[in-house]
Amino acid sequence: MPRPQRPTLPAAPKRQTDKRPVTPIIGDLILSEVEDYSRKKLPEYGSKHPKRLNSDPSKYKYPDHELVLIRPVANQRDGIYEFIYAAKRDEQDKYNFEFTQADIGGTKFDAVKRDYLIKRDDFTPQTPAMGTAMSDVPSGKFSASSYVLANKQQIRTNNELDSLYILERRTYVKKVSLVEASFDELSKRTLHTTQTLYYKGETVSGPGIAVEALFADTDNSFWTASIDAPVAPATIGFGILYEGRQLTDNWFLIVKRQTIAGTYSGGTLTIETGIATTKNYSFPPVLSEFEIMDWQKRDGQTDMRVRYAFDPAGYSGPCKATVKITWALTQPSGAATKSKQLEGKSINYSSPYFRVSLPACLRPTIFLRCDIGTGHPIFTANAGSLRVFPGTNELSWGDVLADVSVKAYRGGYLATFTTISPPSTLTQ
Repeated sequence: MPRPQRPTLPAAPKRQTDKRPVTPIIGDLILSEVEDYSRKKLPEYGSKHPKRLNSDPSKYKYPDHELVLIRPVANQRDGIYEFIYAAKRDEQDKYNFEFTQADIGGTKFDAVKRDYLIKRDDFTPQTPAMGTAMSDVPSGKFSASSYVLANKQQIRTNNELDSLYILERRTYVKKVSLVEASFDELSKRTLHTTQTLYYKGETVSGPGIAVEALFADTDNSFWTASIDAPVAPATIGFGILYEGRQLTDNWFLIVKRQTIAGTYSGGTLTIETGIATTKNYSFPPVLSEFEIMDWQKRDGQTDMRVRYAFDPAGYSGPCKATVKITWALTQPSGAATKSKQLEGKSINYSSPYFRVSLPACLRPTIFLRCDIGTGHPIFTANAGSLRVFPGTNELSWGDVLADVSVKAYRGGYLATFTTISPPSTLTQ
């Protein structure tokens, strides 16, 4: 009896290598090979590509490639697999960048996105740390030191590399200070507001501590008002206030505001030196002449009469006024900040021989005495009638610091000084 014939199996495919470039780097290829492994043990993931150089069998033809994926191939026989080999991408920085914009806390910054294919065994979530400067590759393409790491995101590759590799997308922002300008009606100058990004751990110049520690220290003098004094030959200084806002777990924003501006001297900003206006004011008369005249009577007695004159005679009404405005960190004090009024002094003195009734005026100290001897027909002798009438602080008209107003303002103290000039200056 004839033996039945066995079915003929399809021939096993020979090793076939398909090379696909995946990056702009020459030699960065994905190798795809189909091979019969029905009678062999499958290689492990991460194994080197087995092909060696004919010229030197001790060396691999593809030394940088390793096995990343094994998948069966639909075939009429079992044991046929496709093997995918990929090379480590050590030069990804040369081609993996993309210009974009990043939003941090509602503020947009120029940014660069870079996608890194990282072997899962080599991946560490903490590396690189936030705030790390971007590599300058390709050289000169951008000012790399200006870009710092702001965000990292891990993405599955969803392709042949997924088993051994992970895709990490890193966003580097251009760390620059953003400046706003606005006109201040009081200072009559343009003031700037500067926003500066800081990453966690970065030292803030001035206080010299990490930004997160500065935010925690609410009593730090950094947060109180200060003055940016000018550097000669400049003369204009600025009042400064700092504000802070934490944008994310790793990012902080410090805002430097110029609050006021003026000519700087000795810790004070003079904002206005001479605003001309008109104010009502009263200047008392100035005593220009004063005497007690004596008149001899026919009976031998003496009659005394008081004579006085004022020049100027006094004024009440609108006067020229000059307003000066200053700002300082501390409340102004001292004699120069005390307002005063020109106040006259009157005299009332009565004696048997004369009577003095002098209205309020600016005058020197006046001494009055009327001691009577024994010859008066009515009054007996007396002594001790001397009276001293102290003079006024001012003896003539002049500019008067009539009003000083001080109030808390923009982290410091705003002082307004109003000086009144006498009417002779007004007429001139």
